[in-house]
Amino acid sequence: MFNFLRRLFTKYVHPVEKKIDRFFDKINSRTPHKKVEKQLLKFMQKDLIVLNLWLEKKFKGYSGLTKKRRASLYKNVKFMVQDFQEDVAKNIITPEKLHEQLLILDLDLNADEIQKLTYLMAIMHFLRPGHHYEYLESASFDKLLVDPENEIMMGDCNQIVTIYIYLYSLMYPVDDLELKLLPGHICLHFNGIDIEATTGSFHKYQTYDDIIPVTEIISTNLLDVHDYREERYKLSARTVLKSANLAFLLSSKRELVEKNLNIAYRNLGVAAANINDFKAAIYYLKEAGAKDLLKNIYHNAALYYSKKANFDKAHYYAEKTKIPKLMRTVTDRKAAYYYKKGDFTEAISLYESLENQQMLKACYQQEYNQLLQKVKNIKTLKEQKRNKQIYQKLLKLAKLADNQKAIDQLRKIIETIGG
Repeated sequence: MFNFLRRLFTKYVHPVEKKIDRFFDKINSRTPHKKVEKQLLKFMQKDLIVLNLWLEKKFKGYSGLTKKRRASLYKNVKFMVQDFQEDVAKNIITPEKLHEQLLILDLDLNADEIQKLTYLMAIMHFLRPGHHYEYLESASFDKLLVDPENEIMMGDCNQIVTIYIYLYSLMYPVDDLELKLLPGHICLHFNGIDIEATTGSFHKYQTYDDIIPVTEIISTNLLDVHDYREERYKLSARTVLKSANLAFLLSSKRELVEKNLNIAYRNLGVAAANINDFKAAIYYLKEAGAKDLLKNIYHNAALYYSKKANFDKAHYYAEKTKIPKLMRTVTDRKAAYYYKKGDFTEAISLYESLENQQMLKACYQQEYNQLLQKVKNIKTLKEQKRNKQIYQKLLKLAKLADNQKAIDQLRKIIETIGG
């Protein structure tokens, strides 16, 4: 009973999920890279599928990755491994086939390397395009975790490379493998051989950006674009920031991912601005060094908060832009707000600072109209005399409003009552 309740209320469906979650929650930007890489290798060796799927759930926010769905996907992985093993048994890589590949690639490998290369060729045969696998741009990882007997595994280069690494880990240490960064692309690298997972072929690329540790498939996946086909829940700013920082922390070649990290920050800033979360937007854009966008964000924030009648914030952001016209617009909106509210004292003060004579006269006219209500029903001379000060104030306001008709009428009344 206790175990049933524990499974019911926990957010995990696999014991490795919990270990992964706790580890990534504890690390921060000050955690040594070597410590992170060492633990990451352990997780990758233990179960790369669980590691990648949990991080995708946590940091990409796909709504479909529920407990039930993940449990089903983990069952599918067992079917995939079973199908793979059956495929290996049916399609034995012959020495002649292997020798042919070694000649083509101009390689001289020892017995251990040949054994591992044979295994990689078996993975390549199983995941060859058009058989169990099809390429799909910007796919979520779960699209690969299907029962290959009943569905086609679909994924992009990052995701299919992850499956290659997982199948390799079932037999050998994952750090036998490396990643080769190509322009806009990534492939596996093993002892001088490039493995194109998307096409199921060997290469030896002469032009490339770098060769990086296999652990960096995790940071690559974290920085990869989201699958637009999947529904997502809104990630907290803290979670999104954690994801970007993790991607940066996990990379040994930080200068190579710094550009991607800055793009991630920049995109986060734009996304935050689009939902009017200007504080977060400014933070992200500062982290990205996007000075070109910051001024626009300050400008938009000033206008947004002035519309919301939050004039302290509106003035704060307007001053950040150092654009006199914008600062004047905010003040004008503030004055209009108090005018509509009927607070003419505050409105007059603001319109005076703007030197807006037309609106100053309008404010005085409104004050005049309000005060006039106190005496508009007076019919006797005695009552007029009793309200002499009001008539005098009305005259002053009429003059300020430049209301000549009212001025003439009030002068007559004041003369009559002995003003």
